[in-house]
Amino acid sequence: MKLSTKARKSLPSKVFAGPGRSFPIPDKTHALKALQLAPYSEEKGNISPAEESRIKTKARKKLGEDSDGDEAPKMGKLKTPKKDKPINPHTMTHDQFMKL
Repeated sequence: MKLSTKARKSLPSKVFAGPGRSFPIPDKTHALKALQLAPYSEEKGNISPAEESRIKTKARKKLGEDSDGDEAPKMGKLKTPKKDKPINPHTMTHDQFMKL
């Protein structure tokens, strides 16, 4: 779900994992995106390695929480993609990610 400008501005500061209200993680979908995009942002020089680590830690914490406070099931090992159908992790959908 894409956040509208109004919705993003109404979020409390603690929901953002990055500097300057960047990397909002109000839900698990945004936490997954933060995990995907933080390394890219660090590689491009937009954030420091320490900021990348903080973003990933906060996103993992969000993914580890269930709505009732219980831990979510642990993810197993990622399956190796078939040679004839490579998977690009930067363009995969949430459903593709969950099938790994």
